[in-house]
Amino acid sequence: MKKLGVFILLTMVVGISHLRAEEGQNTYKFYFNKDQSVSPERQSEITNMTEPQLVEHVERLTFHLRELHDKARTERLWTGGLFVGLGALTIGAGMSFEDEDRDERTAFGIVGGVVGLVGAAVLAFPTDFEKYPNRYFEMASMDHSQRRSKVAAGEVYLGRLSNRAKTARVLNAAAYSALGIGTIAAGSSDPSAITSGSILIGAGIARFLIQMPAESEYENYMDWRKSSSKVSQANFGVQPLKKGAVLSMNWAF
Repeated sequence: MKKLGVFILLTMVVGISHLRAEEGQNTYKFYFNKDQSVSPERQSEITNMTEPQLVEHVERLTFHLRELHDKARTERLWTGGLFVGLGALTIGAGMSFEDEDRDERTAFGIVGGVVGLVGAAVLAFPTDFEKYPNRYFEMASMDHSQRRSKVAAGEVYLGRLSNRAKTARVLNAAAYSALGIGTIAAGSSDPSAITSGSILIGAGIARFLIQMPAESEYENYMDWRKSSSKVSQANFGVQPLKKGAVLSMNWAF
């Protein structure tokens, strides 16, 4: 039963920590929520965009925010379902105790109930990684002015979520590693403590090295934006000749 208890504890720590990283709107808010806005230079670029460029940017932002929204929703449903199932499993394990083990039965029942409630809350409340994309999707883009506003808002939303995810990733990595080191130090003579601590340290390293979806989507969008900007700076010209014409192209770097 001790091993089951350790497993439940690790699952709760990893799951809740991962959920907070995806949400990024309460625990880590004071570190990075600086109300990012479009810079004056970028606002000028958006204002001077042609209609086809605006349409292309709106569609590209829609693609990246849709990807981010769908990934966040899928993860929320999986995480919430896992917690609800784990809570039910824990309660069931507690019910298997004999009558003389009433304290253990009660403890497992309480832990299972808490885990189940956490899972229900996860399922019920979407995070900002779903809310911000939904705000963008609801914005009108019927005319030139609305499309300019939508592009600016989409870039702010995507950049804000990327910053939140990055900060949460770094803080979570530090928390995992510190918890792992503490677990090993507290139970240096206990093989299960060493194993649990090593798992947590490994999770911390993995968390630090692997980008979160919001970071990847923002990075991909910025790469596309740079390449799109270079293409838009290319000037084409045609010089007529007696027998045909010469096509020229100037590219600004």
